[in-house]
Amino acid sequence: MFNWIKKNFLRWAAHKGHIKTARLLIKLGADIDNILSTDLQADDYSNRIEILKSILNKGVGAKSKGKALLFAAANGHEDIIQLLLNKRVDAKYVEEALKSAIYFGHKEIAELLLEKGVDIKYIEEALADADAFNREGIIQLISDTEVGKSYIGRILVSAASLGHKEAVELLLNRGVDAGHIGKALRNAAYGGYKDIVERLLKEEVSASNKGKALCNAAISNNKEILGLFKGNIDSDTKEEVLYRSSMEVLELLFKEGVINEEDIKNYGAKLLFLAVYDYNIENNGYKAVWLLKRKVDVNFKDNDGETVLHCAARTGRQKIVELLLEKGADVNARDNDGKTALDLAKDKGYTEIVELLSNHKIGTKNSDKLSTSRLGEASVESVDQSQHAMN
Repeated sequence: MFNWIKKNFLRWAAHKGHIKTARLLIKLGADIDNILSTDLQADDYSNRIEILKSILNKGVGAKSKGKALLFAAANGHEDIIQLLLNKRVDAKYVEEALKSAIYFGHKEIAELLLEKGVDIKYIEEALADADAFNREGIIQLISDTEVGKSYIGRILVSAASLGHKEAVELLLNRGVDAGHIGKALRNAAYGGYKDIVERLLKEEVSASNKGKALCNAAISNNKEILGLFKGNIDSDTKEEVLYRSSMEVLELLFKEGVINEEDIKNYGAKLLFLAVYDYNIENNGYKAVWLLKRKVDVNFKDNDGETVLHCAARTGRQKIVELLLEKGADVNARDNDGKTALDLAKDKGYTEIVELLSNHKIGTKNSDKLSTSRLGEASVESVDQSQHAMN
């Protein structure tokens, strides 16, 4: 009973700022563990530091010091934080206190805790928290530390994902690598943050990341962001977009004028190759058909001298072979080994494709003979008419 009285009386004395009474109770052996956070609740007394020193000098457990640190960080007690840090608080409490200071926006306390040395993992978490709560001052503070600098890129991605325009600007001014800028652009495009997308597009971004960002904007059906890309993407980005887009995205980009018939003519051939080669993968069959309905160059050759017809013939894509023939694919084209699409189909044993290509070649020859015959008849008739006229 007496111990309970001493403990609670000490709490009262600390709360009221009665230094002498507090010191006496500590000397008498009052239980000082687990009361530090309570002692800190009142910040209007002038003697709190002296009382706290007395409590800490007596010796308290790590848990008590840790709880006190967390409470002080949350409530902005900078002087108490400094005192506790001098008493070697367990690192895990320092890290948690940093997160607490960030959550409540106590920049000066965050600075004190960072100076103490925080694990790299917690630096990243702290930056993420600062960004999540839009604490620009703390973002600036952390990003100026040596460890924080290595995480600026990741936090830029986070800021862009959450739509924090001011934080994005702040971090860009501190120097972020192109890879993280690209990822931030992709996330901002997906999230629909037009201002951030517009800002990031002014930075150096790879064609791959621009293409992915454009696809993300299309997936989100954000026409305002699509408008930022319209007429503002280079050939590499267009190729990337055509390569990565699903059918739904392709159709939307085409409808919105981000890509057009001329783009498909110029860059669609490589995509057609890929779509035919991976025909069984979801969407690729539809993509191949979609491209063939447009101005794609069906006789484009790759580095091996193959046309899309070669690719379709050796992979057994009969439907595509039929469409290619309808589009005027050259059945006589030879690859670098001197083989035609018919030769490749024979090698693979695709009898239906062999028959299809053979019949087409015969039909072409007959058509050529008929054309030659008609040309000859026309020439004879022309000569006869000339002679008749001369007579």
